Amino acid sequence: MQCKGSATFDNLVILGRWQVNRVGAAEKAAHNVFKASGKRRENIPGTEWFNTTIAEIQSIIDFVTAG
Repeated sequence: MQCKGSATFDNLVILGRWQVNRVGAAEKAAHNVFKASGKRRENIPGTEWFNTTIAEIQSIIDFVTAG
């Protein structure tokens, strides 16, 4: 999940897109879920890398945007 351009890629492949009203809040929620679940990738460049799936991201977005 990338919304603020803090990472760059040589061979970017977009696997999904989600439209939300509060992008920063959605990204923060996803990061917090990933960190709490121990999904942060270690020993790699950068700080925003997580082991996750598209289904997991969809679930977080659904939760954040509900109601």
